[in-house]
Amino acid sequence: MRLQLIKSAVASLGLSVLVGLGLWSSTAHALTISPVLVELSPARRVASITITNPGDRPLSFQTQVRAWNQPDGTDAYADTDELFVVPPIAEIAAGGSQIFRVTTRTRPSAEEHAYRLIFEDVSELAAPATPSEESSISVRVNHDLPVFFAAAGKLHLQSRLGRCANATACRPRPDACDSTTRAAATCG
Repeated sequence: MRLQLIKSAVASLGLSVLVGLGLWSSTAHALTISPVLVELSPARRVASITITNPGDRPLSFQTQVRAWNQPDGTDAYADTDELFVVPPIAEIAAGGSQIFRVTTRTRPSAEEHAYRLIFEDVSELAAPATPSEESSISVRVNHDLPVFFAAAGKLHLQSRLGRCANATACRPRPDACDSTTRAAATCG
């Protein structure tokens, strides 16, 4: 399921990037979003997303969260309050950046949950520099990021640099998934 969801996210993100970079517009508009895939787990319940505005005008974004799944291979969205985003709306100054924090309001469960975090461009439209008889089109882009909340109790190995003082403590154990564990394994 997750690979299918990621492929769908990359396809829609690709179109957003083209429009966001101004490749389909006469006015250059660019921004940077990092990361573009958000992964939460019982061990890592908060993630940060940074949006950088290298442009010459401020941009405003409002966030929205939707539960996401793909029954029969098509995207299906539903309203949810399971994720919390701070700030929910922000103006990013020209040349500035904004950090958005994402966390879950739910307890870990036996299944992975998928969401879409939508950054809706709510910037004020700039007036044309000079009136003309030509028509113009303004395009607003929503940036739609996948967010995954990992299932509880799944062991995720992490590499660690340096020597281990106690070789037994550095080996993941099946019972290593509690909040007091300091081993090289973390539970997600």
